[in-house]
Amino acid sequence: ILTLDLREEVPEMHGGEPLGALGLPQSPTLIEVTMALEAAGRDSRVKGLLARLDGEGPGLAQAQELRSALAAFRDRGKFAYAHADSFGEFGPGTVGYYLATAFDEIHLQPLGGLGLTGILIETPLLRGLLDNLGIDPAGGKRGAYKHGADIFTDSTLSPEHRESLESLADSLDAQIKSGIAEGRGMAVADVARLVDRGPYVAEEGQMAGLVDGLSYWREVTEQARDRAGAGSQLVSLEDYIGAIEAPPDDAPVVGLVRGVGQIQRGNSDHG
Repeated sequence: ILTLDLREEVPEMHGGEPLGALGLPQSPTLIEVTMALEAAGRDSRVKGLLARLDGEGPGLAQAQELRSALAAFRDRGKFAYAHADSFGEFGPGTVGYYLATAFDEIHLQPLGGLGLTGILIETPLLRGLLDNLGIDPAGGKRGAYKHGADIFTDSTLSPEHRESLESLADSLDAQIKSGIAEGRGMAVADVARLVDRGPYVAEEGQMAGLVDGLSYWREVTEQARDRAGAGSQLVSLEDYIGAIEAPPDDAPVVGLVRGVGQIQRGNSDHG
């Protein structure tokens, strides 16, 4: 049974981490995790996956990438259990729960919460503060939908700025609700109603069909062992990645160029 900790964002690439500078093991990158799940799907020794999640963890883009890898893993007859102490500790946990719905079963700690509350987008507008300080910002827009300067020049959202933010929120909201509906075997309209009623305590989440069991980590581990069969062992995905055989020397080669960080003027920090 492979184990995977998804309570923090998965790094896109190695480099710049203190552990790496010391030559110590680093957290697996997103491509390493997805490739390991692909290899595990073909590995007859691997029976399933047991992952720890919460309300934070990977962002939406990474969650979608991981959901695709988990779907392929499960399509090969492997099981996948997700466990969370809480999806959002007194805060939103929508994206974390969205990722969890890619698993066969979702287990929530009995005293945890399920912060299924939908999408929130915030943007700062500093014009009022600058006016109070006697500062008149000098800048202009390159177009109606170019909003980089709005933070300094506007005190309220322009119609175009509001339109773009609402369009983005609607798109993300639709993707999340569709994914949850698919993972939990529900209609999208039913998921929308459940989101509107959130957040939930653990028992409410189970009664609504959003989680499968109220369990502690040790209990979920025992359930996974029972399903995998006698003699099953827990192996971290990091250790599994380290044991994957390298491809033969004459295997086809694919170049991967990562683009990580903001797009900005000047030189890249990493060359």
